[in-house]
Amino acid sequence: MSETASPRSIDIVLVDDHSIFRTALRRVLEDTGHRVVGEAANGADGVDLALRHRTAIVVMDVSMPVVDGIEATRSIVAADSRMKVLVLTMHSERRVLEDALRVGARGYCTKSSTTDELVSLIGRVAAGDVAISADMTNRDVPVRDDDDRTSPLSEREVEVLALVARGLDNTDIAEALYISARTVKNHLASIYSKLDVDDKTKALVRALRLGIVEIE
Repeated sequence: MSETASPRSIDIVLVDDHSIFRTALRRVLEDTGHRVVGEAANGADGVDLALRHRTAIVVMDVSMPVVDGIEATRSIVAADSRMKVLVLTMHSERRVLEDALRVGARGYCTKSSTTDELVSLIGRVAAGDVAISADMTNRDVPVRDDDDRTSPLSEREVEVLALVARGLDNTDIAEALYISARTVKNHLASIYSKLDVDDKTKALVRALRLGIVEIE
């Protein structure tokens, strides 16, 4: 298991019905300097635990007894929109990713990802980014032509949003497009206005629904 250094300690709640997996994951996270403040084996207990530790990042499985991870995430975000949930699951279907983002998850990681990548995604979610594991985003992300009437976004705005879908933060997007970070922020503000949303997660969900960007 990796022992990659972490820039700062993050409080984490683990919600997964497999106790052996939780134990192994806890060790990984604590080895990287983070602090696991609670564990739950089902979605209902996960919601209660998350709301007792509102500053923590919630790492949430999908397939669980009592309440599944999607509904648990919905309940957590509905109770406090500032809560940050990263879904950690075996599911690699686009539908599950869309459902997770739609209910307010800020991150999505498959269990086939490396521990280094998971730790990195947790850090990005804690920093306020939308973070998705590479195996969900490293495929080609087709975009619709500018003359497609279903897309209100400019070609550059679609490029920015496609990079958001790949899990890049503003600095990485700026470097990829050879523009400034301030310009990225301006593009995102325009995207939010055109899609009638107020953050990256909602913009990505809306764009996926409209077919402006796709994860095949």
